Amino acid sequence: MKLLSLSFDHVNLFEDGAFGIDFFAGDKVPAGDESVTLLEKPLYINNVVALAGINASGKTTALRLITLALAIIQGGIAVLPPFAAGVEDLFAAPPCMKAVLWEGGEILVLECTLAYQNTTITASLNRSFSFVEEVLYRFRGVPTKSLLIQGADSLIARSEEVMRRSTLDETSRQFLADNVSIMTSRKDSLCYGCHVAGDAPLPPSDSLFDAVDILRAFDPEIEYLNTLEDGNLFELKFSRDKTPSTLSRVELERALSSGTLRGLSIVQSAVFALAFGGYFLLDEIENHLNKQLVNVIIDLFVHEDTNPHGAVLVFTTHYPEILDSVHRKDCVYFLTHEADGRTGIVKYSDRIKRIENKKSEVFLSNYIKGTAPRFTDVVALKAFAKSVIEGARHE
Repeated sequence: MKLLSLSFDHVNLFEDGAFGIDFFAGDKVPAGDESVTLLEKPLYINNVVALAGINASGKTTALRLITLALAIIQGGIAVLPPFAAGVEDLFAAPPCMKAVLWEGGEILVLECTLAYQNTTITASLNRSFSFVEEVLYRFRGVPTKSLLIQGADSLIARSEEVMRRSTLDETSRQFLADNVSIMTSRKDSLCYGCHVAGDAPLPPSDSLFDAVDILRAFDPEIEYLNTLEDGNLFELKFSRDKTPSTLSRVELERALSSGTLRGLSIVQSAVFALAFGGYFLLDEIENHLNKQLVNVIIDLFVHEDTNPHGAVLVFTTHYPEILDSVHRKDCVYFLTHEADGRTGIVKYSDRIKRIENKKSEVFLSNYIKGTAPRFTDVVALKAFAKSVIEGARHE
């Protein structure tokens, strides 16, 4: 099963309360383009989706919404960490989600309405979601790109109803909890994983056994890493040292750089998604990593030899130069600050038609308004810094 598009309404942060994103390739797919996966001609999905924006523009919120959608499609509402906390608080009212899916040659549309359900587990977790209504539709044939671009409602108008939660027979309802989706009845499912910015813990010892090649990519000084005493101790040898060091897990985490630890964690999670054709959501891809290593991670998803099953990487970034490594235009989204304080989501290919435009220059130039800090805010920040520095100098 593959996700083609999704949308939510009643989202607090986004303009008009609406969040929507496409995963299918809307632009022309040239021969030999390995950054897309063919589902059924002329339908392709993008193997990489990039969300770019300045600080506090809603990038992590976007990942939370995508994670919630993937959880629902997978059959429930339990969102995986690190994006689980506070998902219910993203909405001004109980939301409706619409997801367009491809499964075994069929186009499906899932429309579900959620409601808040109180729970008394803890005061901090006093709200959770339950399903009010779900409807699954089937579209006959393969839709055109123009119809897909029009969105889920256009597809629903041309589809037949397959299943409706409220009309299920009594026996089926007995085995369907309020927080379990009707999608559990589907033979196919999605798998996904998430990774947030910041320091990454050392993975379990059994995962480290074959990790030396990954570690060397992020720290070429590492000669070898062996596990001792059933994983309670480690033998680490750097090329700059004459002899190896025997370290505990805590000492090993201190010996490895934060970039090496995060790189190891990211690659291992990415390989899992690549092996099963899943979805890998990565917040702040550039955190602790240099640009070349970021490109290495992206490249895993854009070449058929490492991505034979059409796995999808969805990442956020502050740094527009990373976008220049993503050669397609229809898989890049800019999250913009709007005048009313909300966030807009702009598909790059909807605004920029010329292929030769560098995405980083479009981002930094503020050509799409709201992608760069306002000039007046930058001037005010500099003035504040200057006043503090001058005051300190005269004390």
